Amino acid sequence: MASAAEASPARGQQGNTTSKTITDTIVGEHSHTIVGYSLIKGIGDGEPIASERFSVGGHEWVLLFYPDGKRSSSSDPQLGPGDAGPNPQGVVNTNEGKVVRAFHRFTLVDQTGQGRDLTKGRTREAGAVKISCARQDPNARNCHGYRKFVKRNILEDPARGFLADDTIIIKYTIELVVSSGGALSRSSNGPSKAELIKVPPPSIGKELGELFYSGLNSDYVVVVEQDGEQEEIKVHRMLLESRSPFFRGMLESNMAEAQQGRFVVRDMLAPVVKAVLYFIYTDQLPEELEGPNLEVTMAQHLLAAADMYQLTRLRRICERRLCESVDVETAATTLALAEQNHAEELKRVCLDFVSRNLATVMQTDGYRHMTRSCPSLQAELLQAPWVLLCGICGFRH
Repeated sequence: MASAAEASPARGQQGNTTSKTITDTIVGEHSHTIVGYSLIKGIGDGEPIASERFSVGGHEWVLLFYPDGKRSSSSDPQLGPGDAGPNPQGVVNTNEGKVVRAFHRFTLVDQTGQGRDLTKGRTREAGAVKISCARQDPNARNCHGYRKFVKRNILEDPARGFLADDTIIIKYTIELVVSSGGALSRSSNGPSKAELIKVPPPSIGKELGELFYSGLNSDYVVVVEQDGEQEEIKVHRMLLESRSPFFRGMLESNMAEAQQGRFVVRDMLAPVVKAVLYFIYTDQLPEELEGPNLEVTMAQHLLAAADMYQLTRLRRICERRLCESVDVETAATTLALAEQNHAEELKRVCLDFVSRNLATVMQTDGYRHMTRSCPSLQAELLQAPWVLLCGICGFRH
């Protein structure tokens, strides 16, 4: 059995090793056409016109054009690539914190075809620009470009050919400097360690929905009473209290419903009550009622329930669905429903529709129902600006 010392090379003996570092560039080009240049003049200092996002070397980029300049005394157009966020300059980096080294070129295209393009870019002698969206390297920029790219009088000079038919074309070329090999090199070809760990999407909504349907460990009962028959739905008191101000106020009081552990619903259909309770658990409607599957009649019932149980998000879902169904036959009825259930956005849409189509809507049964159930709405309609305008001008709708 040999020891480690015996297995080591003798003193003075050296092993021969080699290594290699390869540095190359990844080149990408993006052409952006801006139509209607005269309309964006005067947009304001620091206000950019952005290209679509484009990908080079695994990173996303955006080309920004500032018609009135950016943070300088010059009002001449400027160019730079960057992030289209609120402070719009920076690299949208797919590897957060990674510093990118790059050469770049901006070209204002001569549209006469004479090849007199205006190009500015980073030279090899100046070295590559270091860019980092996360700004983890104090020497790295989060953008790069030119604050004084071209004089406005040159850009707009017809003889130069940069502006043709109120259109300009900008080309952006970027070369990312990529090194591979060596102890300090990080390969950009494979996923990072963090990327190897797949995080599943949130599942709490699905699991709470299953809890509602199973009634596991329930401690409260909602009873739906209809046509002399009762249906019991097992629920969890804590969830009702935490999600609905109506239930919280009732269950934290000395009311009989709090003491007896039962709440009886007599003015709603069982499918409506179940949908509301499912929403309380999951913050969404059951799959069979989502999106276009939500029938108008069910949306009307759910709107009333959302108002009663003070479920703001459910109210908005129903308002949106009912807005889609507003027409001459339904507008007045929907307006009355919105008024009775504090659906202000839906009411606004219906008021606008009815006031613009008043003569036709007044002939419907829904309008007669509205005047009986919500007489104040009739006076409110007659005060609508469109109705007043039609009365003055003598128009009929």
